Amino acid sequence: MKRFNIPICVLLTLSIAIIIEFMKVWQMLAIAGIIGGTLAKDLKSALLSGLIGLVSCWSLFLLFLWGFHSYAAGIAYVNLSTLLALGLLFIGVLGFLSAATGYLLATFLIRLAEHGT
Repeated sequence: MKRFNIPICVLLTLSIAIIIEFMKVWQMLAIAGIIGGTLAKDLKSALLSGLIGLVSCWSLFLLFLWGFHSYAAGIAYVNLSTLLALGLLFIGVLGFLSAATGYLLATFLIRLAEHGT
């Protein structure tokens, strides 16, 4: 199985996360992190791709909302800025953990295939 470096994994994770974000089910964003982590060549690449990919996705989503609903987004930012920061922190942890899960699962399956059991 071909494994990729950080920029390719980040773009892949970000692309999948944006597609999943349009489904309006944010919990499925873990799938994007798992896929990005599965295709990473080492653990550091997996962790960074999950973290950067999902945080970038939510940041772009918030900027998109602000661009089309600037008044409502401005009120939300002023009144709920701590909650928004915690949301970005939470999605970063989700990306971190899901990418680690994907990487460890891929490594386990590769080693299992090499030993033939």
